[in-house]
Amino acid sequence: MNAQKIDSTLFKFTFLRTDYDSSYIYTPPQIWDVNTYISTRGYDFTTNHPREGDFITFLPTEKLNLGFGASYKGFSLSYGFTISSSVNDSTPGSTGFGFLTSLYAGQHVFDLGFHTTGGYQVIKTDTGTHQQEKIYRSDIRNINILVNYLYNFNYRRFSFNAAFSSGQVQLKSAGSPQAGLFLSYFDVHANDRIVPPNFVDSATYQNTFSEANLLSLGLIAGYSFTVVFPMHLTFSLSLAPGIAANLGEAKTDVYHEIGNPLTVSYKLLTRSALAYDAGKHLFVLVSSFTDRTWLRLKPEDNITLKNQATTVDFTVGYRFDL
Repeated sequence: MNAQKIDSTLFKFTFLRTDYDSSYIYTPPQIWDVNTYISTRGYDFTTNHPREGDFITFLPTEKLNLGFGASYKGFSLSYGFTISSSVNDSTPGSTGFGFLTSLYAGQHVFDLGFHTTGGYQVIKTDTGTHQQEKIYRSDIRNINILVNYLYNFNYRRFSFNAAFSSGQVQLKSAGSPQAGLFLSYFDVHANDRIVPPNFVDSATYQNTFSEANLLSLGLIAGYSFTVVFPMHLTFSLSLAPGIAANLGEAKTDVYHEIGNPLTVSYKLLTRSALAYDAGKHLFVLVSSFTDRTWLRLKPEDNITLKNQATTVDFTVGYRFDL
């Protein structure tokens, strides 16, 4: 391969190449937009014990937020406040801080997430009868960090920005494969084992951890598409499974290593959106994003940990020029 071909190949993977096919992707000329939105953010995790036939869910306070924002040439700021939550007398509510956001820069897609939460509603669900038992645990604290990167191979005809944001408009139906990598960190600790003893039998309880910290690094690939309907309506869906190797440790009575010699986890990124956007001033977008990972902490115990971060947004915006 000569130097000219090498330069051409590298150029395709830079942030500078944004020559979209104008018959598929339209960039509105307005450089400002203002919007209002309603959103929910969720950060929960689950352990399942097949021998028990139970799922144990650790659910923080659920909140519904109303917010306002503005953007300039794709760079946006917003502020929201809670209009309702699941706090009640038996669930005093979680404390902490978190954010979950995505950046669509041409052919490059980034997801960034962080949250720290103290206080969880612990819910036992019987998979046979679907009956539930609940208890609030103020001592359970969790830190979660996630970073995802995807390269959009058909970026000239398929736009993540049009599908799941408002910076562009998809004019014709199109799809594209993606591939990339991800990194995540999960840390949870409690004063005692995180599964209450009355939720499982004594043998399972002895194998339940009270602390765990896990670092995962892996590869991810998938496919996304947008279907364009009449009247400027679009539906978009993106699925990207992944696989990772993990390092870390968990504690029952003593600490034991995870990832020696190798522990594998699985991941699934999903995005969906329904939008109205004529490429002029008004746009309406309903979108969702979910990042799920599954990890078997101790294969011999057949206990799986599922960690999940979710966001759902309803946005109404208006573009204009100053």
